[in-house]
Amino acid sequence: MNLQRTITILVLFALLTGCVFNSTAQAAAASQPEAQTASLPYAVVDTGQNKCYDSNGAPITCPAADGTVYGQDAQHNGNLPSYTDNGDGTVTDHVTGLTWQQSPDTDGNATINASDKLTYSAAVSYCNNLSLAGQTDWRLPDIKTLYSLIDFRGTDPSGFNGTDTSSLSPFIDTAYFDFAYGDTAAGERIIDSQYASSTLYVSNTANDGGTTVFGVNFADGRIKGYGSLMPGGGTKTFFVQCVRGNTSYGVNALTENGDGTVTDSATGLMWSQADSGAALNWVDALAWVQTKNAENYLGHNDWRLPNAKELQSILDYTRSPATTNSAAINAAFNATSFTNEGGQTDWPWYWSSTTHGTYNGMGASAAYLAFGRAGGWQKATPSATCFTLYDVHGAGAQRSDPKTTAGLVTMGTACSGGTAYGLGPQGDIQRALNYVRLVRDNVSATTFQDVPTTYWAYSWIEALAANGVTTGCSTVPSLFCPAIPVSRAQMAVFLLRSKHGSSYIPPTATGSVFQDVPANYWSASWIEQLAAEGITGGCGVGLYCPEITVTRDQMAVFLLRSEHGSAYAPPTATGTAFGDIPADHWAADWIEQLVSEGITSGCSGGNYCPSASVTHDQMAVFLVRTFNLPSTPALFNMEQTLSEGAQRNTIAFDALAFLTGNLGADSFFPPGKVADFWGFQYLRDNDPSEMGHNTDFLTRASLNMLHVLTSSQKADLIALAKAQVNSINEYGYKRFVLMQAFRRQLTGDLPAGTTGLDPNAVAAYSAELYRLDGQISYARAQMMGSILSALDADQRAYLDAMVGQGMTSWPVVPEPPELQGLSHDEKVATMTYAGDMFSWYAGSMQADVYFCPERQGTYFGSFYMKDAPAVGNPDYTIPSNLTAEMGEALLQTLTPDQALLITNLVTDQKSSLTEIVRSREEVSMLLRQFLVGGAPSQETVLAQMEYYGQLDGDIIYRYAVAFSQVSQSLTDAQRAQLTTLRTDLLGDLSYPSGAYLYSDAIPMPTIPNTDFLFK
Repeated sequence: MNLQRTITILVLFALLTGCVFNSTAQAAAASQPEAQTASLPYAVVDTGQNKCYDSNGAPITCPAADGTVYGQDAQHNGNLPSYTDNGDGTVTDHVTGLTWQQSPDTDGNATINASDKLTYSAAVSYCNNLSLAGQTDWRLPDIKTLYSLIDFRGTDPSGFNGTDTSSLSPFIDTAYFDFAYGDTAAGERIIDSQYASSTLYVSNTANDGGTTVFGVNFADGRIKGYGSLMPGGGTKTFFVQCVRGNTSYGVNALTENGDGTVTDSATGLMWSQADSGAALNWVDALAWVQTKNAENYLGHNDWRLPNAKELQSILDYTRSPATTNSAAINAAFNATSFTNEGGQTDWPWYWSSTTHGTYNGMGASAAYLAFGRAGGWQKATPSATCFTLYDVHGAGAQRSDPKTTAGLVTMGTACSGGTAYGLGPQGDIQRALNYVRLVRDNVSATTFQDVPTTYWAYSWIEALAANGVTTGCSTVPSLFCPAIPVSRAQMAVFLLRSKHGSSYIPPTATGSVFQDVPANYWSASWIEQLAAEGITGGCGVGLYCPEITVTRDQMAVFLLRSEHGSAYAPPTATGTAFGDIPADHWAADWIEQLVSEGITSGCSGGNYCPSASVTHDQMAVFLVRTFNLPSTPALFNMEQTLSEGAQRNTIAFDALAFLTGNLGADSFFPPGKVADFWGFQYLRDNDPSEMGHNTDFLTRASLNMLHVLTSSQKADLIALAKAQVNSINEYGYKRFVLMQAFRRQLTGDLPAGTTGLDPNAVAAYSAELYRLDGQISYARAQMMGSILSALDADQRAYLDAMVGQGMTSWPVVPEPPELQGLSHDEKVATMTYAGDMFSWYAGSMQADVYFCPERQGTYFGSFYMKDAPAVGNPDYTIPSNLTAEMGEALLQTLTPDQALLITNLVTDQKSSLTEIVRSREEVSMLLRQFLVGGAPSQETVLAQMEYYGQLDGDIIYRYAVAFSQVSQSLTDAQRAQLTTLRTDLLGDLSYPSGAYLYSDAIPMPTIPNTDFLFK
């Protein structure tokens, strides 16, 4: 069973589990730590270049906007490099969030020379086994991560004939990193300072059967693909600099905006989707950019020629001309193809704005990135009289070309005709005419000037403002002051507005509640109301301390009392949630409950930082999570689910499906409805990019979760899936008993001596079924909680970069090899569990409790009627108004008395439905204890699930009886009209010949006798 079939099933799952409302929603349900992290997961570090050059390469004063070479690298400062030498052999990069090994001295003899160099496989092993500065999670950097260190203040020593390298400047910051040029004493060249990356070229450059390793040469400032085998024999060796942290670095999050632009939310950059379409020299490339700005190209006039590191950020090292017949760039971009000098179909090199400086102080060449073959002229045989073009360094290389054709060097005649321009031992081809792709900073309007879209808490602060909780700390200019601590006086206002709404006004203050809060104090009425609701008793005898800042341990109590009421007491703490919160900490119970409800994941390093002051940005996160504040008014929530309109439409649609369908259609059932306490439905329905019902949603979420897990964690998850497959299938088969009984009620096929369904028997059977669901849920929560609570900082950082963001911004990652060899059911279960793990991590208790209107009453065929057209059709989109329109069509076909049998169910089921919500809250709260090292009573969970099953049994009994009563009173004309509604929607799919185990077609199973369900 291959992954493609599994993904096909998951495509269906992505469509099958969605709620269908007549509205659109966007909401950010996230679980990012409150402590500030890097604002962008892939923040591109500036090149450091600080000089401008003319077209001949001479240094000049940087030109004005109307200058001929305006727009060079030095004229745009991006994320300037910022390092800290940690004094323990490591260096922290504050822009990227990465921590680096300081020296490539692998043998530890305090000298960097040829003996420190390792083969590619040895380099991988060295980093994987490195223990440095108390850390063991080092890795060999991929090429994008390694290139983040390149510093274009360096100068290329190519052509330098001396032996004293003290006048040379390498392409890495030697104030922080140890560096050595090539070991000439060992026969190396000065420029032989190549560093290995973990990125292998998907094609081959040496044509010798060996692999090609991409590396960065910090001596000459280039990326090249290096054949693993040396021409004279032996294996290529490299310097090695290991890295740890920010595993999201180098992972793009691309969105096609539909207007000729592509946004990468990982880097914060916007790109032109198309390139220049023609090759230009470097001077003309700079001028072309200004021409496009004058045209307000694609609606923007602030385009620039990207620097080398920005341009490298959109290289796709999984693609190449030889293997994918494309440029090494994501398919979101358009790349011009052309016939190269060797007669091959090829794709462009793109100019950067970065000059490639040389040891003599000149800069006659500029850096380019090869999105096509990085060719070189070589003789096919020693006796050949012409040069053949080979891909010598790989698509993805960064080299340099003369800025004008005047700088080209002739090697001889090309075998394909014309002149071979190139230089160096591998005959690196020179062009001087390359293509251009535009870039700009992706800046958008924000509510507060001091909270840009890249700020870590941007979405939370915007949600707080959208709900009228705050207007910031200043209106002119509009500021939020995110890093300023929150006072107890401010907190009173924040809490009550979040709880009661933006229009809430508390009673007038008396000034008699707290001695330090007189009636005329600016927030006296809010503070006194906070006390009246039992949320606070003050800070001491008769005092409130309004000007004192709120600490994080105090905040836990304030939030939970505001949410649950003054009498609320959280469960006893385990003392295992945070390293700085033992079980006997005064607020341990409250803090651990915050974790259980998904309101906090701590400050950093496995700690909560209880005595630290709560800042405005942290307060935004706390409030939005606690009170589930929507980012827009159209949030999908329980209020909408339980509304009479949603329930009326859903029940009517259920009735139409049941009255016109058959048992096979009834059996079609989304697998996500089993053990669904993980908030996945909420995540899907409230995806900020409105892609929750896209066919890729579950697959993208699942593969990212699997991508971030360690091998042992993946093994545990797969073992759980294998262990639960039989129970999941057992649950599916047991449903047939109820469905068959309901069909017998519909057709009047009652057991002898009975008058109809027995409500007590139906409820009892449903309770047994939900107990099985509880067993599945408990074991799943236990395993997933164990994995999630053990995630390290880097894993959390990866996931935190996804939560609260739309599906379109999530990285596209490959399937893990661990999925190979699993059965179909095991693969589907593994992918489903991985998606559930992400939603559980990203969500909250409110998300876990949430369900859409279709969650109850799933025995009557409505899922088949809604989803059957999606089977085998991944591009199918379920109309958002289908349930409402078809349900209304049923009611219009019925007489008023018949319609009342349906609509009265909304009221009849209300008490059971309300209790179901309460039951789900109890189960969700219990299961979330696994996230903080707790161990809830399994029997308590199972008892609550049995109760849940009884409630659902009451609802489905009512549906079956009412639908059957309607069926018995239908006229032939009405029945024909209803059948037409079905066949017009489903056509040949109207009546499946077999049955379904969830969404897999199966022969109709043998169903046990159902007489016991009748009285």
